[in-house]
Amino acid sequence: MKKSLKRYSGLPGILAFLLLPGVASAGKIMDYIRNYDLNDYSLGVSLTTSQNPYTNAEDSTFAYPYLTSFTHPAFTDDWLLLTDGKLGFRKVTDDGWMFGAVGRIQTLGLGSEKPDELLGLNEKQWTIEIAPFIGYRGWPVHLNYEAFKEVSGRHGGWTQELTFSYPLERSWGFFVPSIGIAYLDDTNMDYYFAVTEEESRPGRPVYDPGSSTIATAKLRVGYQVSNKWLLSADVAYEYLGDEIFDSPIVDRDHLWSGSIGLAYNANIFQRREYKGDLIELPRFEFRAGIFADSIDTTITRNGDPGNGVDIENVFTASDRESVLQLDAIARIGHYHRLEFNYFDLSRNSTATPESDISLGSETFLADSEVKLKTDFRTASIAYAYSLMNDAQKELGISFGVHAPRLKLEVSSPETGANVVVRASTPLPVVGLHGKVSLGSKSYLNARVQLFRLKFDHVEGSLTYFRLEWQRMLGQRSSIGIGYNFYDTKLDSDHIDIDSTLEVRHQGPFAFLGMHF
Repeated sequence: MKKSLKRYSGLPGILAFLLLPGVASAGKIMDYIRNYDLNDYSLGVSLTTSQNPYTNAEDSTFAYPYLTSFTHPAFTDDWLLLTDGKLGFRKVTDDGWMFGAVGRIQTLGLGSEKPDELLGLNEKQWTIEIAPFIGYRGWPVHLNYEAFKEVSGRHGGWTQELTFSYPLERSWGFFVPSIGIAYLDDTNMDYYFAVTEEESRPGRPVYDPGSSTIATAKLRVGYQVSNKWLLSADVAYEYLGDEIFDSPIVDRDHLWSGSIGLAYNANIFQRREYKGDLIELPRFEFRAGIFADSIDTTITRNGDPGNGVDIENVFTASDRESVLQLDAIARIGHYHRLEFNYFDLSRNSTATPESDISLGSETFLADSEVKLKTDFRTASIAYAYSLMNDAQKELGISFGVHAPRLKLEVSSPETGANVVVRASTPLPVVGLHGKVSLGSKSYLNARVQLFRLKFDHVEGSLTYFRLEWQRMLGQRSSIGIGYNFYDTKLDSDHIDIDSTLEVRHQGPFAFLGMHF
């Protein structure tokens, strides 16, 4: 099975082939995509909750905005697919076959407050998964098969899902019960449910789960309260395979989850009153932003998650800084642009550790003065192509190079101990960018970038997400607020100590833009 799945590694080309197999030319494909109207969709807010399988871990509850339709996608032929927490696109044939691709965010983790039973475990971070899919809805019971690949560099495993649903459309809305089975391969299972030798403790033995399956049952309901309001809810039950339940870090064999959402539909987006190539866009945009940064820097020595040093905690380095972030966009055509970004964070601190700390061959003694200098810089350049760009929206893809550089120096004037760690790994990145007009002067912008590189002695990964609201002040200036999340991991056996450096910074920001 693993060998056959590897054929999907050329995913972008395959998806382009599957999406619109009946369209004769690239020009017609782009026209088909660009003629989409976001006012066919509704904007809502959903509250979701789910049980956590890990021993004594807190359950997850959060709210998020979403786009939805008053009609379930089982009853439409729309190419844009928004359903069950997934975003994608598809082609529906006249005889009931569906081809396309979807993406989703996997949020399973140990929780923000780890119980004692989970201390020393490697963190299970959020991941991004994408999948080609094929479905058939020529019968009353609809079939759908998806093969999800983890692409954010956490584990690279696969999840295959086969679902049977029975959609029912009524005058008041829709009613969709479904059952399914999910197959998790060895790599996926190792990341979430294995216990390595370094993670083992008394009462938590080494565990190698192998592959496993999960059986699911789900019910989704949409009720049209009025012509402008849709109330939706779903509840799901998952029965975990024995390989999962037998893990020493899992304490339940089934999980419940549910959500409730309320969406509003009244043409809230800018109207598509003219073709995209008639819009007057500024050729250059420069931004200077103040970033209220929350920083987390970790050194994991010898690949042992239980042997990590949290720089901010151990050396009392400031974990909150206000720093400057610079961005620039140069348009070289209506659908083409170049993007530039620069960020610089430097910190100095002095600490007196309560216990001895070992880094490489050096030991920093308890109650001695330790000085810390951190210099972290990132610069990136990317080419972006907008698949659509009109008065209402912009959506595009980007390809570029991201160059993080980190220098970390720890020294003790009293003992002479000194460690300098340098790491720099240029990372090619791929990304998505989008913009939605919320009127003639307000915009909601989003950007996602990610990649993972492993070559010779160097390994690196990058995950970047930005969401912002922007308001134009006349023709030449703008202001905005937003939120940044950035996580990079650099690993090289050529640095001074055998370690992995991970820098995560996130927080709100405000910016001023100039347009020419």
